[in-house]
Amino acid sequence: MVFLTPVIFLFILAYFTSLSTRRYGAYGFLASLLKGKEAKCITEHHVKDALRKKSLEEALESFSGTELGTYISERSAAIKTYDDVENLAYEHLSKDYSFVKTYLPKDSLAFYNIYVEKYDLFNIKQVIRRLVLKSLHKVNFIPLGKIYESGLLGKLEEASSIDDVVNVVRQAGLYDYSVIIEEAQPKLSSEREAYRTRVLLEKRLDEEYLSKLMKISLKLRGREQLLPAIGSLIDLNIVNIVVRSIASKSQKDVGELIPEVFYVLTKEGVKSLLDARNFEELSEKLEHTPYSEIGKKIIDIYKTTGDVLLVEKEILDYALGKIKENVSTALHTPAVLLHYFLTKEREIKLTLLFFRLFFQKIPYEKYLPYLKVGVS
Repeated sequence: MVFLTPVIFLFILAYFTSLSTRRYGAYGFLASLLKGKEAKCITEHHVKDALRKKSLEEALESFSGTELGTYISERSAAIKTYDDVENLAYEHLSKDYSFVKTYLPKDSLAFYNIYVEKYDLFNIKQVIRRLVLKSLHKVNFIPLGKIYESGLLGKLEEASSIDDVVNVVRQAGLYDYSVIIEEAQPKLSSEREAYRTRVLLEKRLDEEYLSKLMKISLKLRGREQLLPAIGSLIDLNIVNIVVRSIASKSQKDVGELIPEVFYVLTKEGVKSLLDARNFEELSEKLEHTPYSEIGKKIIDIYKTTGDVLLVEKEILDYALGKIKENVSTALHTPAVLLHYFLTKEREIKLTLLFFRLFFQKIPYEKYLPYLKVGVS
């Protein structure tokens, strides 16, 4: 018994140590990996430097030392237009997410699998729009999501009917979305009802995705950081839609098309925002929400630049801040993965913003106040 006791003790110690390692060791490594990769992202500092350069070669030098910048530079000979850069940016994101996926603990993998469905929906919508409009234009896909990972993106591109789309979506394991598309199919075939059916279908697809994202955020460890960040993204994207509708004077048209999944905002609150006749009234209405300050920034950006990419970057900044409020308790949770996703998407927005200004020769001076170095 004297000899057995240390052995039993060591076994018990090893068992609980292995549990701790499985739970926290993987996250310790993941947090370090993602932090290192975040340090190699393109930031406002890089963009402000690139904006002052006269040639593409000089501008790309501003992005040296970053992973995305290196990826684009190595393929710069193929860059002729903004679209070329956009394709390269999402190619890089696809390869990057594929690499990160191999290191994800089980619960983070569950979050990853739901989160990337946003790219599936983007690709699905492009094909349905092409079919409804009977367009011959080539669809520009993002190489991310379950359809892409299943090797079915080519098959989606070749779809010649809604039936084909449903089959691809189902084969990729996206059953919930396939049911929604199938239900809309009869009206999509009607010339009189096709347009309205298509936009309502997109709303339903978005609602399904956002509901799934909220549910998975509630289930996982780190919900204290996940939920406020995801919820803020959802609410602020609605604010973004409202701001754009006021700018284009189309509030009545978009009202019923906004996904009815909210975090702090409510259906009545969104309706009230849509009743605003101008930016000043919208700003007053936002005073009664937690988004007063960020709402004013979004409105200011629209008034000054009218730039959607800049607004979306501001929204991502806000969501990142929600994770960082309690960052020390988020390190061993899927919140570190969401932080990385938002950081990479923010990087894409910044990079594409630069290249649009560059290719369209847009004066950049009015953008500088919104590119504050040190914000992350």
